[in-house]
Order: sequence, then structure tokens, then C-alpha cells
Amino acid sequence: HQSSICHLGVDESRFHPAASVTHYAHEAFSIPRDRHIVFFSGHMEHRKGVHVLVKAMVELTEVRKRRDVHLLVLGNQPGEELAFSSLY
Repeated sequence: HQSSICHLGVDESRFHPAASVTHYAHEAFSIPRDRHIVFFSGHMEHRKGVHVLVKAMVELTEVRKRRDVHLLVLGNQPGEELAFSSLY
């Protein structure tokens, strides 16, 4: 499989988390610090591709046995996640 990197044009040397908040999400959501976080925030509509993220995480964790990744999905409305629960 091939991978691509899409650079967003952000100067990472100028815009990066402060050292004091480097692990903010890990601490706020009780995620072990040794995990890389894949993050989604927004309306959990099919057109936004949340199902693609969930399927990718299932592939990584169940098929490829990766234990160093964590999917953090934050929706806008209670119950939005229910449409995707059958995927995991």
C-alpha cells in the first residue's frame, strides 16, 4: 500500500503545542501517553468520513495488531456515534 502526506502549509516551527500541554489530550481523555492519537471533531455525518476513520482503526488494531494508536472522535450532538457502532 502507498501512503501520501498532505502538508497544510502551517509553519510547524512557529505553531506547535507548548511544552506544558504536549500531552493535554492524553491526560484529558485518559489515553496512555505511548499512543498516537488520530482525532476527529465535528458533525458525525456519513459525508464527513467518520466511517473511514473507524474502519482504518479496526484494520490497524485488529488486523495489524497495532497497540500504539487511539481514535478520539468528538461529535456535536449526543447519540451521533450510534450510527457507527456496528463498525467497531
